[in-house]
Amino acid sequence: MPHITNTTFNPNTPPSFAEDIAEELSEDESPDLLSASAVEAGNRLAMAAAGERDMRAVVGTTQVGAAQRDLRLSESRAEAARHRADLDAARGGPTITTALKGDVGAAVSDCLGLEDLARQASAIEHRISAEVGELEAAKTQAAEDALLDELLSDGWDASGAKRAVPAILAPFMRAVEVDRPKGGPGGFAVDVRARLARQHAYRNTNRVLENLGGIEKLLSSRTQRLLDQAGTAADTLKAAGLSVDATAEDIVEHDDPAVSAAWRAWREAVSRWTEVQSTRRWLAVALSSGFDPKRPLELLNDTDAEQLSWRHQFVGADLWVACEGSHMALVWWLAHGRPAPAGVAALLDGGVS
Repeated sequence: MPHITNTTFNPNTPPSFAEDIAEELSEDESPDLLSASAVEAGNRLAMAAAGERDMRAVVGTTQVGAAQRDLRLSESRAEAARHRADLDAARGGPTITTALKGDVGAAVSDCLGLEDLARQASAIEHRISAEVGELEAAKTQAAEDALLDELLSDGWDASGAKRAVPAILAPFMRAVEVDRPKGGPGGFAVDVRARLARQHAYRNTNRVLENLGGIEKLLSSRTQRLLDQAGTAADTLKAAGLSVDATAEDIVEHDDPAVSAAWRAWREAVSRWTEVQSTRRWLAVALSSGFDPKRPLELLNDTDAEQLSWRHQFVGADLWVACEGSHMALVWWLAHGRPAPAGVAALLDGGVS
């Protein structure tokens, strides 16, 4: 009958594995599972196993947390998109920003050729950066050579006079690492780049002024066609007993292809009128304040010019400022005798410049 050893269960002693523990024992050791070395080996194995479990738990928790954060971020973005869509729907069209947007914005951008100015400025900037590297290296080497010549000359004089040669390496290292003169090419390049940016901004503004006549003609032709489209669509809807505020359900219920086409034409005119007004706002700021001298690709802020461009959308008319969105603006236009569209010159005449 095998001998049975009674032991008391200790929760602080981790379980042991006979095969793993046996590998920890030397050949002349008895595989006593309760020996100090065996218990130590068992503890190590248990701690490793527990550590791995904890690590897996942490990794799993981290992955779950990351997934939850991604989900929250995507939900926030979706909510923001829904909010923007609701605002656009309430205003009857996309939000009007200060930018060259859509076909009209692209046509104005082509007319101005600001991208070519940016290319030219970039080429100059590249040259400045290249010269900084070249001049920094040349100046550093020349300064170090001059210093070494001076230190070695003192050494020659001292040794020739049979005096102790003064330190050479220490003052050379100190000068190179600490006392190197500041006003190097990099410092001068900062001033050159700042001046270049100011000139770039000035040239951008001048480019807008120089092309004002061409922009005026372009906007005049584009906007008049848009208003003609909006007016024709509104007339068709009115003849069918509907208004430009008709919903998609109203159009479906009416069941008339001509009415459906008119409804879509009105919505397209609203969208494109938004692009026109964004472009006019951009031009108003460019004419009023110009471009940022530190960031020539950006306009300076000018809320007054933006508001003025919104109010003066039509010739001889002062649009109600609280009239939000292109849909409301075009409805106002319908109700006020359908005045002609205003170009860019109106912004200057209105006191923008």
